[in-house]
Amino acid sequence: MKQSGKDLVQEVVSLRRSLDDAEGLSRDAKKDWAVLRSQNMAVEEMNVTLSANHEKMEAEVKSLHFQLDTEKSRNRKMQSDLQKELSVAFDENTKLTTLLDGKVPKNLMHSMELERTVAHLNRELTVSHEAEGSLKAQLEELASFQTLPEKLDSLMTQYCFPGGERAVATEALIRPVYISAPGVTAG
Repeated sequence: MKQSGKDLVQEVVSLRRSLDDAEGLSRDAKKDWAVLRSQNMAVEEMNVTLSANHEKMEAEVKSLHFQLDTEKSRNRKMQSDLQKELSVAFDENTKLTTLLDGKVPKNLMHSMELERTVAHLNRELTVSHEAEGSLKAQLEELASFQTLPEKLDSLMTQYCFPGGERAVATEALIRPVYISAPGVTAG
């Protein structure tokens, strides 16, 4: 079938319009593609930035969580210490209240008894030391008397008393020394 020239012209015009429409659609598609591509790049950049920010925030959250745990631990320790101090203060307050009421706790009475006993024993120890010093002085004095008979014998031989008179004279000289010495009885 042959087409007439008019039909051909109309078909060419129609094809030309279709081609123009297709070219317009192609240009619009290219523009849309360019816009979408730039938007995609912006989204990717924003995604990278958000990922970096997210990692930074996660690190901060971990650090803050660690600090929070540390503070909680410190707070628990402080609370425990304060509880102990409060308990000690309460015990002291109870003791003071009982003392004000005229009740003396047994352990306080026991402590006072021990202090009195220690003071008494210290006094006894002082007296004992004084007595020991006195006895040492007496012993030294008696020790000096022990050499007297030898000195007397030496003197007697120097002055040459005859045999019998010498013994009587020695006894007469020694007897007053032994009698005057404390703790020594005459023999």
